[in-house]
Amino acid sequence: MWEEVANNNLSWTGFLCCLVKVCVEDGPRKYNLENTIMTKKTLTLVERKLAVLDWFNGLQDVAPNERFIESIAKDECYTSKNSLDYKKRMLADRLADYENAAEQKQHIKMDALQKLIDNVEDELALLETRHEADLSVYEQVTGKSWEAAPKKTRPVSMSKERLAALKARVA
Repeated sequence: MWEEVANNNLSWTGFLCCLVKVCVEDGPRKYNLENTIMTKKTLTLVERKLAVLDWFNGLQDVAPNERFIESIAKDECYTSKNSLDYKKRMLADRLADYENAAEQKQHIKMDALQKLIDNVEDELALLETRHEADLSVYEQVTGKSWEAAPKKTRPVSMSKERLAALKARVA
């Protein structure tokens, strides 16, 4: 017996299968690709990220609430910003190492650092693209632009012993 199953998964190559028939008899599953329409449209990164959120929104037995979808988009913004900040710090450190090696005329070390800097620079460009896509998705989902929350500092707490000693000193 063949049963129709809608396949709404977007593959990473940009192909979209519209209809898949699955054999549900005993034994291993058999797939029959009937009436399958393939498109060559390559999806943008933003479209792919929106498709992931659509998957969470529409293909579950219980549809999640809006805040859940917004939280996924927000998490992606935080993750991409943290990755971007990490690579920027890494690049700054490697540039400082390169300058030190140049001052000391360590040509072999300079060559190795140059290759590493080139790789980190390429990765930085990809991470910038990823973060821009995440910001765009967040804005499309929520209607407002995302901003990183300021880092919270833990309030300084004085030990009870020191507080008691200071009170005794001024009394």
